[in-house]
Amino acid sequence: MTAVEFRNVWEMYRIKFVIDGKPAWENFWALKDISFTLQEGESLGIIGENGAGKSTVLKLIAGMIKPDRGEVSVNGKVSGLLELGAGFQPELTGKENVYLSASMFGLSSQETASVYENIAAFADMGKFIHAPVKCYSQGMFVRLAFAIAVHVPAQILLIDDTLAVGDEHFQRKCLRRISEFKERGTSIVFVTHDMHMLKRLCNRALLLKEGRIAKDASVEKSLSLYTQTSGRSQKVATITEGPLTVVFNEGRIFVNWQDRLLTPGQGAHTLLLASGAWLHSAQAHWSLVKESEFTLVATGEFFQIPLRQIWKIELRQDHSLFWSIDLESENGAQVQEGFVSVVTVPDYTHWHTSAEKGEFISFPDDCSGWQRVLETEAPRKCVLLRRPTAEEDFPVLAFEHVKSAGKSYAQILSGDNYAPCRMMRFRIMGAPADDSATSYRHLFFSGILKLGIADPDAYLKEKQEHNFLSCGKLGIAFEAGGLVISYGGKPLTRATHMSTEINTDCKRYFSALGQWEIKRAESGLLVVRGSWPGLPVAETWEVSIQDEHSFLWTVFLDTEEEIMLERHHAQIMCIPQYGSWFHRYGTGVFPEEFLHYDRDMLQRCLPGGMVGVAGDADVPALSFEFTPGENTFAKIFNSDLYAKARILRIDKVEKEDRLRLSPGRQEAFRIQARLDPFRRSSGLRQNAVLTSGALRWFFEGGKGGLFFDGVALTKGLGLYTSLRSGGRWYDSSSSAFWSIEPRGEKALLVRGTWAELPLSQEWLVEVCGLQELTIRITMQVAEEFTAERLQTCLMLSEKYCRWRAGGKEGDFGNFKAGVDDDWEVLQTLQSAAGAAVTSLASGQLPAVSLRCLAGQRGSFLRIVNSDLYHRGRLLQSSQHEETVFIPGEYPYFSGKVEVSVFDQ
Repeated sequence: MTAVEFRNVWEMYRIKFVIDGKPAWENFWALKDISFTLQEGESLGIIGENGAGKSTVLKLIAGMIKPDRGEVSVNGKVSGLLELGAGFQPELTGKENVYLSASMFGLSSQETASVYENIAAFADMGKFIHAPVKCYSQGMFVRLAFAIAVHVPAQILLIDDTLAVGDEHFQRKCLRRISEFKERGTSIVFVTHDMHMLKRLCNRALLLKEGRIAKDASVEKSLSLYTQTSGRSQKVATITEGPLTVVFNEGRIFVNWQDRLLTPGQGAHTLLLASGAWLHSAQAHWSLVKESEFTLVATGEFFQIPLRQIWKIELRQDHSLFWSIDLESENGAQVQEGFVSVVTVPDYTHWHTSAEKGEFISFPDDCSGWQRVLETEAPRKCVLLRRPTAEEDFPVLAFEHVKSAGKSYAQILSGDNYAPCRMMRFRIMGAPADDSATSYRHLFFSGILKLGIADPDAYLKEKQEHNFLSCGKLGIAFEAGGLVISYGGKPLTRATHMSTEINTDCKRYFSALGQWEIKRAESGLLVVRGSWPGLPVAETWEVSIQDEHSFLWTVFLDTEEEIMLERHHAQIMCIPQYGSWFHRYGTGVFPEEFLHYDRDMLQRCLPGGMVGVAGDADVPALSFEFTPGENTFAKIFNSDLYAKARILRIDKVEKEDRLRLSPGRQEAFRIQARLDPFRRSSGLRQNAVLTSGALRWFFEGGKGGLFFDGVALTKGLGLYTSLRSGGRWYDSSSSAFWSIEPRGEKALLVRGTWAELPLSQEWLVEVCGLQELTIRITMQVAEEFTAERLQTCLMLSEKYCRWRAGGKEGDFGNFKAGVDDDWEVLQTLQSAAGAAVTSLASGQLPAVSLRCLAGQRGSFLRIVNSDLYHRGRLLQSSQHEETVFIPGEYPYFSGKVEVSVFDQ
């Protein structure tokens, strides 16, 4: 059924002009011979420049005016929002205007009262619903008017472009409401300048040009023509070569392939940061010169600051578009950075760079804005979009970087459900400022947009040859001071990737900011050299692939003159999909959240050997072996919120008498990298809990916690071991690294390796019944060392106020300040099989006992009160004899922890 029909409609306005005080009347034809139909349930968009006749069409449908010629037929009740605040009485309140406007739509007072609360809630005006509308802002007018319009029963809904006045939250609410109308089969006529909203709400569009229908077709085809014809004619130009048509339109470039628009919305454009303000190319005042049939030169001048852009756009026969951008200023205005962007249709589903590839995910339902897909700011030379199969309507689209004023970083982004688009862009860092220059003209960016690439894989391989190594699934790309590691096309590193940092003369020199050149690239070997202005040191990197799962990275320092080298780092920033870390001492889990600073996961340095990260089945584990030395250490970090990376860092810290480097070459780092596709992230948090009835015990990081009926019985270090060697204490929590191996539902085996002592421990913890844990600890010694004290401790809550040991009882008393590292010993008894010490609580806590299952020579059970800082009650097994341990395995502790609710 036809809801609206226009047949040869003409509409004229008689307009009075006053020139030099003299009135003159002229006839202005807003519509000229317009014919179209709107079917029931159809959504029709109307687009065009200001003055094209769009709002006149809506007024004719609403019956506000009659056609001067032709006929307009409307079948159904009409509601809508045409003019801002039309029909509102300024002296009346919002509520009073609701009733007034609803009556104009044909609703009775009773009908209005039944929907008033819904209207007020949708408008979300708060108490301003009771204020005179003359106090309203434009946005408040729109909210109230739209709320009334969409709560009036209607078969035809008219919407003018006044939604642009509302804030983003209200626009989302309006879109949801309009979608509900569509689902109910309401016919919709939507006038807008918002192309994203048009494509979301409509599948057909009328393009009006000077009162006539220039195009009545699908949204995409009408938009394609609109981009080529909107704007002032002297600022719009078109060049065509075969299936490729390029349109320049006031600071935007639109690309059409076989009459299909590939770059909607903002098209290809620039965004510059200059003098603290962001300037979009569409904000400039443009002039055009068509140098030849296939070449345009456009000059855009910004009024905010004395800055001009000069674009040269050249269409080439190989279906490529060359685009160069010069910046010019007569007053020395400097551009700090900028983006050169190409917005594309959402039909592209896969993306590629010279080093990685991926697939776009679905657009999020919310209006979350642009989301980074290529998450790192990578210095790539090209980015490419494609569909999984070749289609004539959607050519492969590549954006190449040719040259720029400063460093360039490729980015790939994807929009949201409100603006479903893709974006390729290069971030360009501005050229160093010359404070002495009062005027300049220099190249800011030049690039090539290539379409219809017949063999994308060969094209990408060609772009990789000068800086890319590969073997099977392993790929290594050198990009401006960083090594980008990928596996099966998936990037494993991000941000600065594998990079270095030199500290000298209180200054930091990052490899990402160095000046690099490729010295040699051949099969399986890449050699690059980087230098920094003013620094008499260069780095030479040699990267060699050994097989599909390993490569060697060697960093040399080439010193021209004697310098003081304070510190040297090699750093690997991995993707956040890696959930755990490991090294030769144990494993750990990265936190899921990222903070505003880099978080040191170990709070200590690893003296040498190997560090690595592991993730899920989609990524191989990455490990890095480095040459151990007394001045070389490894650290593990969780990065800040900006980088969102897992960081493995290798530090070289020289002794003060070795800080001075002599001229020549010396090896700084030799790092062997390995990829293991079968190793998975450790499940530390999931596998470290034992439960039996009300008893719960967990282990994490060298300490165990005890709970009973959901109440914590331990505190601080909980169950832990400690030993003193060389006059210093080493405890299992702060001095060792741990791995966990579940042994069924009732047992857990944990292994810890001490970083600064040649020993490790194994704890076998088992739940026995509902109220007991058995603990068997053995110690493995790798090299001879001496221990003055061995201890196993259970630190309980300070709520435990009494103790029992060897038939005696007593009070713990208050914590003391200034006690020595032995703390306050309250009772001691000989450790023998069956001997026990017990803590008693005066409240609801159960009694807790530590019992020996096997006695050891020189071992005692003790009741200990901690210092004022730790505030814990300790049950302790302690061996006091100084012992020299030779390599081998030794029993450390065998005992039980018993919980009794009846022993108070």
